[in-house]
Amino acid sequence: MYTYSLNPKTNQFYNDIPYYIENFFTAGAMYSTVSDVLTFANTLFTNKLLKPATVALLLTTSPKLDSYGYGLWVRKYAVEGKTYTVAERPGRIARANALLSHLQEEDLTIVSLSNTNATNHEHFHNEIRKSLGIRVW
Repeated sequence: MYTYSLNPKTNQFYNDIPYYIENFFTAGAMYSTVSDVLTFANTLFTNKLLKPATVALLLTTSPKLDSYGYGLWVRKYAVEGKTYTVAERPGRIARANALLSHLQEEDLTIVSLSNTNATNHEHFHNEIRKSLGIRVW
C-alpha cells in the first residue's frame, strides 16, 4: 500500500517513505476494503456476530474515558429534540486512515478509508449524514 502526505506549504502530495508494514503487527499489518468493513459492521450491529447482550456491552461507555467503551467511542447527541447515538472506530497507521461510524437510530453505517493525511473523515461522515437529512451536530 502506498501512502501520501500533503505538504501544507505547497499544497502538493508527496509519496511517504516505504514502511515495512509487518513491523506494525496487528495495529496495521492488514488490508481491507470499504465493502469488507461494511460487511463486518452490518454483521456486528445486527447481532449476527455477537449476542445482543454482548453488543449492548460493546456500546456501553465510561464518561471517565471520553465516551470510550469496549473498542468504540459512543456519543449521544441531542439535535432539534431528537437524540442520536453514534458509535465510531477510527484507525490510523502511517498515513493510512479509516473511520467506521454507525448511527444507531437510523441504522446507518458509514465507512471511509484513505491513504493520505489530508482526509478529515469526521467532517466527511457528517456531510454524508447531512446530505441524507440527518443533522447529528
